[in-house]
Amino acid sequence: MMVVTGRQMKEIDRMAIEDYQIPSLRLMESAGAYVFEEVMKELSEETKTVCVICGVGNNGGDGYVVARKLTHHFIPVKVYATGPIEKLAGDCKTNYERLAELGIHISVLDDDEKLQKLREDIKSANVIVDAILGTGITRSVSEYIKEVFEIVNNSGKKVISVDIPSGIGADNGEVFNAAIKAQKTITFQFPKIGCVLFPGAEYTGELLVKDIGIPEEVIRRNHSQIHIIDEDLIKQIIKPKKRDSHKGDYGKLLLIAGSKGMAGAAVLAGKAALRSGVGLLKMAVPESINDILQISLPEAICLPLSGSKSHKLDQTCLDELVAYSKTCSAMAVGPGMGKGKDFFDIMTRLTEEINTPIVIDADAINAIGNDADDFFKRNPYMIITPHPGEMSRLTGLSIQKINDDRIRIARDYSKKWGIIVILKGARSVVASPDGCVYINVTGNPGMATGGSGDVLTGILSSFVAQKIERKEAAIASVYVHGKAGDIMAAKVGEHGLTAMDIAEGVGIAIKSIINK
Repeated sequence: MMVVTGRQMKEIDRMAIEDYQIPSLRLMESAGAYVFEEVMKELSEETKTVCVICGVGNNGGDGYVVARKLTHHFIPVKVYATGPIEKLAGDCKTNYERLAELGIHISVLDDDEKLQKLREDIKSANVIVDAILGTGITRSVSEYIKEVFEIVNNSGKKVISVDIPSGIGADNGEVFNAAIKAQKTITFQFPKIGCVLFPGAEYTGELLVKDIGIPEEVIRRNHSQIHIIDEDLIKQIIKPKKRDSHKGDYGKLLLIAGSKGMAGAAVLAGKAALRSGVGLLKMAVPESINDILQISLPEAICLPLSGSKSHKLDQTCLDELVAYSKTCSAMAVGPGMGKGKDFFDIMTRLTEEINTPIVIDADAINAIGNDADDFFKRNPYMIITPHPGEMSRLTGLSIQKINDDRIRIARDYSKKWGIIVILKGARSVVASPDGCVYINVTGNPGMATGGSGDVLTGILSSFVAQKIERKEAAIASVYVHGKAGDIMAAKVGEHGLTAMDIAEGVGIAIKSIINK
């Protein structure tokens, strides 16, 4: 599903109105009708009172449409305006006038007495409609509007926002200095980036996307390279296994992982790879932890690296690793390897001498460090999976800067390095060198636990080994990873969720996708 910025949506609306002669009032009427329908779902037979708070722009116009439709259905409604009526213009003014003609009083929030009246009306309301600011906000709100937000947020009532919660930056999810916290947001035609990325996603609640009648040609001419990953897309990537297949049809994966004290990372990655359907898993590990892997993953072929003398990979393992890698359709390196002075040289040789896809994670990413610009030129088949801290070490950017602009950072460096970048975190971002970005919306806070990233590496490298195209494998892996976490969190709770739970849930997640 395509995702847009506020500016892109404004251009889409303009083209629909000016180039295709669709009346702007019709678009506003359609938007208000969808919000009205959702408000009605929240009202019971006994309790039907709504408070609608409108701004001075088109978002406020949508709110006046909602209030008018509620009035036509004999629902008691209290309507407030956050700015002077004389500032209203265009469609917002038209819908204000249509509502006023019905005899509905619109209170202007222009002093403390009106704010107190708003507090009293909200106490008796069942639903609050936030139609205050919309997608155009680019700076902090005034102290007066901030107080309106606080009244709404502290009310304990159901809040439905129109298009985007007021106070959220449409382009990046930024909360400038205050924002409405909605339980449900009705957005039009396409999700706005600010509703999808955190912290904006935290304020959005349930996000519903409604088609208001924008022509397909307008959409085609304004195609966005940013997308939300949804299950329909994943169903196109992960296919059911053929009835007459054998293990050779599903790839051979070499997973280079583990060190003394960190065998668990290798186990988690291997378990997830197997649950993701790889045909044959080979685990290259230091000899000192081979027995642990052999017992924990009896389905895997364990390859103890006899040259390793310090319970972790070193230069003496290189020839073995190169030889093993040439027998596989994909490889992954990094989980639990620890820190080693030889890791960069190992990574360099592997990427120079093989032309199979390689997933680079965790300690392998840290081994690359600030040599990223030169290193990633060696092999165009790489996929990296950094969290913000690791991305900071690769780019030299601060973690704060990365988190503030996740989409642009992931996309820019994917293009610069010519590789697939999965920037992990709440709402992981997949970026490819062609400029496309995919935002994952599965997952939950319980997945913020040690080993969760190792599970993702196992899923991703398994899909790549199965000859799924690298970008599609990255998209599918973050979705399945999050869905597995959601399935298992429903069983054990977010507080009790472990990385092994997520690994065990991978097969269940894939089954739920394929069988729908």
